Amino acid sequence: MVVGVEDGKFGFYIMRFLVSQCMYRNIVFLTCFFSALCVYYYADKYSGGGRGRGPDLSGVTSLLSNIVLSSVTPNFSFYLYSIQCCDHKGHSIDSLTRRGALFNQAIWGTLLKDLGKNERADLERVVFFNGSFFYSARPIQGLEFNQLPKQLLKGETSDGDSFAIQRVFHYKAPKVLSTPVTVGKDEVVLDYRCKDCVKAFPDIRALLQHCGETGHSPAFSPDDAGLGAKEAEPQVFLSYVNCVLSRALGERLAKWGRNYVDPSKCTEPQDRYGKSLGVKIYEAYYAEFGLVRPKSTSPTSAHLALTVDLCAKVLRSESLLEQLYEGSDPKTYKFTRQDEERAKRRWNGTQVIYKADKKVYSVVALHFDKSPASFPVNINGKDISHADYFKIRKKILLKYPNVQPMVECLGRRKNTIFLPAELVCGDELDRKVRESLPMIASFTPERRNQAIEEIKNFLKPGAQKTKGAAGLLPACGIVLKEDRLHAKAYVLPVPILLAAGVKVPPRQAENWAPVLSSAKFNMDQSRSIRLNIVVFYSKKIQLRGARSVYNTIEKLVNGFQASYAFGGSVEFIETDENERHWGIVEKYLSGHVKENLFVIDFTKPRGTSCTAYPVVKQVRTEPRKIV
Repeated sequence: MVVGVEDGKFGFYIMRFLVSQCMYRNIVFLTCFFSALCVYYYADKYSGGGRGRGPDLSGVTSLLSNIVLSSVTPNFSFYLYSIQCCDHKGHSIDSLTRRGALFNQAIWGTLLKDLGKNERADLERVVFFNGSFFYSARPIQGLEFNQLPKQLLKGETSDGDSFAIQRVFHYKAPKVLSTPVTVGKDEVVLDYRCKDCVKAFPDIRALLQHCGETGHSPAFSPDDAGLGAKEAEPQVFLSYVNCVLSRALGERLAKWGRNYVDPSKCTEPQDRYGKSLGVKIYEAYYAEFGLVRPKSTSPTSAHLALTVDLCAKVLRSESLLEQLYEGSDPKTYKFTRQDEERAKRRWNGTQVIYKADKKVYSVVALHFDKSPASFPVNINGKDISHADYFKIRKKILLKYPNVQPMVECLGRRKNTIFLPAELVCGDELDRKVRESLPMIASFTPERRNQAIEEIKNFLKPGAQKTKGAAGLLPACGIVLKEDRLHAKAYVLPVPILLAAGVKVPPRQAENWAPVLSSAKFNMDQSRSIRLNIVVFYSKKIQLRGARSVYNTIEKLVNGFQASYAFGGSVEFIETDENERHWGIVEKYLSGHVKENLFVIDFTKPRGTSCTAYPVVKQVRTEPRKIV
């Protein structure tokens, strides 16, 4: 039997009462069995409730979006080179790492090895390797159309791998892009960017001055590359411009997943008592190009648009090693066998974040018989310790090289890797941190607007000073329009909240639970379904305290006159922490389960989630007799 609307209200009122009492905030879950179907109610889901009222939005008709319109220059174009990588048997190489190594050796170590330092640095900024092909903002000398296909490596590597350039495609902006440029027969159109280096300029005077000093030439039409450009498919075009955007953002920021973060800027929030919450908050930028079709434009044309947003990246400041030792000195404290088993049960199968590159890995096992200094790793046929490996290869000096455990994680292609416990941290936040996220990890509209302006500097010629005279995007022919899209706004009225004849007035729409406390469902008590109760309570509460709490709950619940009521049999079962908690729950629920069983658990878990939860889920799926 699935819980319906009225049953949901029934469960809600129970939870609202429990949360309102300070002594009941250690409740883990309330489990309802209706014909052996359990439903969990978590206290922290109902413990919110805002106070006060926000600004009056009734007159809002338009909103400023986070979409920045962009465009490409008249002479915008790019090149796509398809590649082929084969092993010594002639089979295609699938590994992206091996393909990348072959690409670097073939292009930078063979084809362009005689390029000057500055010329190579400029070209490397506008070449984007993508696995089976690579993009380039400029044509590459030696890879002209009439010279392809071209074999660059013929088994010269130690593994006998080969590398060849198959074809080249010269693309311009897609037809759907709303940037028509008409050039007459004898006309020349200049872009405010250099054709020979990665620089763009705010006006033609600065461009001509640069060309006069360096001997370079502006990017102009008609195309002089010896290969006519064709219109790119929208997917290919967006793939290229997002590669350029990723490179531009990556020149100043660190990439964490799909976001970009300045690792030097973070905050470490504290609780009301001035104690650190054990996390660091980073401002993370999200930016991606796409095509939009505003209603004001033709339905067959589109605009290049940049979607920008600001979010928070929350990272634990405590490592897994610190969590395992819980304040004890790792150099002197020794784990008991029971401690090791408890740690394995807690962490095996969970996810951790490698603090050096912020990648997420799944934990396979914790090895308490291995330490970074004693556990070897094979590098180029030579065994060195993990401590030396991280010191030499990763430039990371471990603080506790002789401390167990080593963390075995699942890497690429289901291969396992080993990481020191002090270099990883759990990706699951503590409950007190989760409850504080709206206050410590949210940004005001003013700060979000400021973030959009900061990202816009990557598109403005001369505004980004990290490399060269301008940002990478304008140097590749992608420029910014000053306007942002607006969206129409429709303000919905506050919905009418009504329960059992009790109406919530609009002035209390943000804190409506107390108003509904007077609701009566007026169900005939002789027709109500009587629930059989089992109460799991911690030995710290004792039987007397558990009975007192239950009697108060029963009185409140039955006072609502709902279709479900307490009044059947009541059992009290004492539990403890960890095994004595979930083990007793498992034993009870694996036996004969009464019909319409309602389970109340007063046992607080040590971790962020209840250890009995997966046990109950497993028991539910097993066939059993209901008495």
